[in-house]
Amino acid sequence: MYLADHIALDTPFALKRPNAEYRSDPKFRRTFLEEARRAVTLKHQNVARVHDVIDVGDDMFVVMEYVEGETLRSLLNKRRSPGSPGGPFTFNEFLPIATQCLAALAAAHEKRIVHLDVKPENIMLTPAKQVKICDFGVARRLASENSTDTTTSTWTFAGTPAYMAPEVILSYQFDERADLFAIGIVFYEMLTGINPFQADTVVATTARIVSEVVPTVSRINPEVDPKLEQIVMRLLAKEPDERYAKATDVIDELEAARRSRYRVSDIIHSIQEAFREYAWMRTMAIVILFFLAAAPPAWFYRDRLERWVGYAPLPASKVVVVLPFRVIGDRPGQPYSDGLTETVTAMFTQLSFSPKLAVIPTSAVRADGVTTPEKAFKSFAANLVLDGSIQEVDDQLRINLALVDTKKIKQLRGKSFMVPKGQSLRIQKEITEAAIQLLEIEFEASQQSSLSIQSTNNSGAYSAYLEGVGYLASLNAENIERSIQSFRQALAFDASFSLAYAGLGKAYWARYTIGKDPDQRLVDRARDTCEQALSLDPKLAAGHVCLGTIYNGIGKYEAAVEKFRRALDSEPNNDEAYRELARSYEGLNNWEAAEATYLKAIEVRPSYWYSYLWLAQFYMFSRQQYGDAIQILAGLWKGKPYSFSGEHFRVDNMVMLPRPVQNPRIPIWFVGVRDKPKSMRRARHGTASFRSRAALHRSRRHVVGRARSTT
Repeated sequence: MYLADHIALDTPFALKRPNAEYRSDPKFRRTFLEEARRAVTLKHQNVARVHDVIDVGDDMFVVMEYVEGETLRSLLNKRRSPGSPGGPFTFNEFLPIATQCLAALAAAHEKRIVHLDVKPENIMLTPAKQVKICDFGVARRLASENSTDTTTSTWTFAGTPAYMAPEVILSYQFDERADLFAIGIVFYEMLTGINPFQADTVVATTARIVSEVVPTVSRINPEVDPKLEQIVMRLLAKEPDERYAKATDVIDELEAARRSRYRVSDIIHSIQEAFREYAWMRTMAIVILFFLAAAPPAWFYRDRLERWVGYAPLPASKVVVVLPFRVIGDRPGQPYSDGLTETVTAMFTQLSFSPKLAVIPTSAVRADGVTTPEKAFKSFAANLVLDGSIQEVDDQLRINLALVDTKKIKQLRGKSFMVPKGQSLRIQKEITEAAIQLLEIEFEASQQSSLSIQSTNNSGAYSAYLEGVGYLASLNAENIERSIQSFRQALAFDASFSLAYAGLGKAYWARYTIGKDPDQRLVDRARDTCEQALSLDPKLAAGHVCLGTIYNGIGKYEAAVEKFRRALDSEPNNDEAYRELARSYEGLNNWEAAEATYLKAIEVRPSYWYSYLWLAQFYMFSRQQYGDAIQILAGLWKGKPYSFSGEHFRVDNMVMLPRPVQNPRIPIWFVGVRDKPKSMRRARHGTASFRSRAALHRSRRHVVGRARSTT
């Protein structure tokens, strides 16, 4: 290296000239020129500039920026010398140097250039403490944005072993993260005073880099800032994927460490400057102090204040009914809207095992004809309803949602948004997210992911599926045929749509159970379709429930038990699967298992009256425990489907009475129930599931009313 003066400009420059023995080597000359070309493209305040290349005859020079100052190596050696007041760099000394080094590497990496020889000797510090990274002699330009340098024909093992990354030592596969490992060693040396990998020989040094885990910075320098230590140790990760992806990411981390360390002083400094410059800031400070003084009493009386400003809080325990979504106009059609209501409610019922949230299933809402907040409160003691409407506006759908207090018949929250027509998956997703926001629901990440699981990405298939679900919900012969056609249409859009196969199997089974002259071939068709659903998705709970329901209906209870258990493996809180599993145990005359399973259904959804009704029927028809049955039904009749008193058994907060009630009129009441149509009785008497369930819904009030009048 030579120091030269430009005669015309009177400016010093540095001249880099190869030794005489290399200047006649064509390969070296080519490499030397490549280095100059790489360096000349880098124009950054922290990179030593290359201005020109002179190639005259057998001689050649690189004209470079002259950097006055000393290398970082020189500074480190001074701080380690005996009697020196230095030692490891402090936080304030380290941060500006580190940030500038990373800024220089970021500029090189942006040009796809990897330095490959980052070390204290190649880091210059000017008297003003400006950093300049020099010597791109062994640097490599990466091939493309998403690939690594694999130019084995031109790459030779070069650089400084004590600052090489493991992947550079072991292979030719490396990228910008190799420089981050090297700068991590430099940072480690600045904070501790030692290179953690330096050994007596090159072989020993490289072996340490590849295999040894360095001691933490704090073991050598207990005064180091913990955040700096964390950053340096991540830079020194053996695997590139475990390091930072980019130099700019490290700069962001260093800035965050600085803010964390000096947050209070920065705030005070900013306030002082603002007060000096702006008079209005002093007024604002007075206002803020006033609000800080008023905050404690405002929090204490927050309920009264919320009511005063018209923002009432939601109840701590929510019993929610999702009313059938209304269609304003002729399209998209009520079956589509009904299917959307079914699927959205089904998603929420996955969360309703929380003791603070109960979502009433649409089957119960539909069976009771609940369409208003008043009816929701009367039938289910619901304190909230989610009311929604869908309206076609040009090529979009307007979705309106309202959360209503059933006691005051007052809207508490509301939300309206537009979604493009035909985007059924997006419509359901946005309705679900909006409802979660309105209801202020909090749940775990695993539950969040379960809400977004779909078995198709085809919006046309999902639209047809929603129509099929909507038609099937009514359980009349004409709509069941329409549901079959809708599910088939969904499968025409997407032949791998497992949920559509499960829906089609359920529709075939419904067609069989309501027919006056059922066709046995429908049973085979329903079973085959449900099996097809499971062949596409073996963990699909709907497919297992579908098959289990069919097996219960045809008396194959052991097969049904296996299917419902598989469904519960996928959805452990599926109360319908527990109820149907209990029916299977009844069919096998396993009364203890049946009772335990009914109780498990109640434990999963303690606020759903339907599980109590099934348990009451079990006590009545299978166990002849009439007293227990009447206590359950009487509790439902009194409008308290969510609380009972006694000491017999407990499921969370639900408690049943201890002994059968000694009432001579029970046999009279039981005769009245026993004389009801057989469709009311359990499926173990040969009645199919859909027929039994529909009749139970229709006759619930009559049965319970008869119980009250005779006791």
